Amino acid sequence: MAKTILKLVEWQDTCVGTWHCNDTSQGFKSAAWWIVPRMLGMELDAFVKMLIEDYRAEVSYYPQNDVLLYQWRNQADMRKYKNRMNAIAREKQFYVGE
Repeated sequence: MAKTILKLVEWQDTCVGTWHCNDTSQGFKSAAWWIVPRMLGMELDAFVKMLIEDYRAEVSYYPQNDVLLYQWRNQADMRKYKNRMNAIAREKQFYVGE
């Protein structure tokens, strides 16, 4: 697969009703949780703080697998994050993938 500019897409968990977004275009190469903070030039802990404080995300971290999960109860909060990250990715021409 060719490199593409990071583009988060959204979906809703139909069982729980929470909202999610990520770049799912290239599997792990575009969806790893640390890709967005690297794009932003942020420390990982500062990224988590930003998710919670600025975008009202619910966050869970599983250190045994280095997995950070985040979700939103409110679609508008998720879209605020998704749209801002996509705008930054376009501005920076931030590529993901091979």
